[in-house]
Parts: sequence; C-alpha cells; structure tokens
Amino acid sequence: MKSGLLIIDMQRAFNPPLVLAAGIQAAFIQHEVVVATRFFHHKGSLFERKLNYKELQNEGLAAKLAFISTAKVQVWDRWDRYGLLPEQIEKLKELADRWTLVGMDADACVAAIGFQLWDAGVDFTVDERLVGSSGGPAQRDAGLRVMARQFKQRLVGGDGEIS
Repeated sequence: MKSGLLIIDMQRAFNPPLVLAAGIQAAFIQHEVVVATRFFHHKGSLFERKLNYKELQNEGLAAKLAFISTAKVQVWDRWDRYGLLPEQIEKLKELADRWTLVGMDADACVAAIGFQLWDAGVDFTVDERLVGSSGGPAQRDAGLRVMARQFKQRLVGGDGEIS
C-alpha cells in the first residue's frame, strides 16, 4: 500500500508553531507521496466579508509555507473554499492508497477535508501530534474530538485516541 502525507494549509498567515512545522518536515520520510495545500481567497469573498480575512489573497509572505518544501512535495492551491476540489480528491486517490492528514486548522480546513475524504471513500488518519489551530488549543482539541467521533477512528499520535 502506498501512503501519502497531506499537509493542509501550513502557511505563515495561520501562525503554525515551529515545533509543528518541524514535525511535519520530519514526517516526509515516512510517506511515498507528499501533497501540501495552500489556502487563498479572492477579494470580496465570504472569507473576507464574514471572517475579515485580509491576508492570503496573493502569493505574499503570509502565503509562504512554514516548512522547507522539497521536490517531493506537490503544492496545490485552494481558492475560496475550506475543502478540496473534486478533481483534487480524485488525484489523491490515484497517488496513494492511504493518507495521513496534518496541518492547520483542525477545527476548519483539516476537518472539512477529512469529511470530504470520508464521503469520497478515501482511507485516512489524522496525526494529532501534527495538527494545530490558529484559534488556539481549545479549538484544536474540539476539531480533533469531532473528527474522532465522526470518523470512528483512532487519531495517530499523542496519548492515543481522543474521546
């Protein structure tokens, strides 16, 4: 079985902890395929109007990935959405049999992509050690609890299962 690492929105704008970026960097070697997503939104989008997001409308410093990308990493941009495009999900199915989800934010994009992969029948786990939230620890933990409950799977890492 081919394994993939899906790194979700580890962009500087989300202020990921350095230890999280370092852990994700170290996880590269455990997977045959590595895909990183970057979130962007257009001026005037709901993200700007409702959530007051002013950054991530272009390729500026805030959009830079918070880890050192290598030739092994495929970078996919996502515009105006929490989740992936249908063709991106299909590509994930082609690239690997099983995925590990890591990145930012557990309570938003990581969970949204988890739900999409579940609905598409894609096998995955969430590595709780390598997931954060720009909303802080309480938001991170809430997102992880929702995913553990909904996906009825053990979240890899930490002290085991989140309940």
